[in-house]
Amino acid sequence: MTILDSILSRAPNATIYHNTYRNVTDRDDVDSVREVQIENITALTDMDATNTLIIGVISENPYAEWMGDINNPFCQDPNAYDEYGCMYINSWLNPYLPDTQPNNITLGYQQNSIEVINATRSHDADIPLITV
Repeated sequence: MTILDSILSRAPNATIYHNTYRNVTDRDDVDSVREVQIENITALTDMDATNTLIIGVISENPYAEWMGDINNPFCQDPNAYDEYGCMYINSWLNPYLPDTQPNNITLGYQQNSIEVINATRSHDADIPLITV
């Protein structure tokens, strides 16, 4: 069960805004869905701190196999994939990974999540944000 599944099952009468992608490997489709989500949130007229809650989920990049997640010297080399199997190079397997492996772990919201938070809070700056 995902976090979204859990929320949907426990708040069946709530209006919950979330993205549903047709093809998660198609960056154009993902970007289009995200743009529409921001437009839809911005167009709403009834969001305020009394009836709205933002639940933001932070996680690491989905990559824990092969060469690990951080600071592997093989994954810092742009030609590394062919020889060493680093999935960061050219993001061939996961288009959401950066082009090179990070050298430290930082937690934070990705750009799209920040845009969703800002669009929601443009209605009322006091809308609470819960981070999971």
